[in-house]
Amino acid sequence: MIKDKIRSTNSVLPVCAFCKKIRDKNGRWRSVDRTKAKYAKMIISHGICEDCLEKHYPEYK
Repeated sequence: MIKDKIRSTNSVLPVCAFCKKIRDKNGRWRSVDRTKAKYAKMIISHGICEDCLEKHYPEYK
């Protein structure tokens, strides 16, 4: 059953590894609360939003 659900999902949802904001199709990082209903059927992956990149890895700015 879980394999069927994963196979039927055709999108990956980028999530900031630090603050858990979600990157939308336009590249903007939004809070989970604002987007969770819209992306309920997507697989979640991790990334780092610009705010957390600057905060945790300032050398990469």
